[in-house]
Amino acid sequence: MGLSGLLDPEDRRFQATVTAIESGLRAGGTVYRYRRDDGLPGREGGFHLCTSWLIEAYLLVGRRDDAEELFGQLVSTAGPTGLLSEEYDPIGERSLGNHPQAYSHVGVIRCAQRLSAGIDAKAYAANWP
Repeated sequence: MGLSGLLDPEDRRFQATVTAIESGLRAGGTVYRYRRDDGLPGREGGFHLCTSWLIEAYLLVGRRDDAEELFGQLVSTAGPTGLLSEEYDPIGERSLGNHPQAYSHVGVIRCAQRLSAGIDAKAYAANWP
């Protein structure tokens, strides 16, 4: 809701969602889609697209330093060819899932554009998306 512009980034619900994602779904430089047993074999990694959404949320709530730090961590997970996979395993420090993954790259591009704009959170939210 917040990233779509339907909820003001200053709304306490949006800010509480960012905090909940950090505490429940973030592991180092990656963000998981969910953390529960899904009945499928193997471990799921964090999704690069989810990580990019958290970076954008950080920018919307005025946490630019956190956004820049997480962006750096995201970019550092690219393989030797500079391409990103769909998922990342922060424990094994390896790529998982589809490779390369277009959605991961779209997320990185969106974040790079928003970070390079250098605008404050209010102006950022006003020009969303």
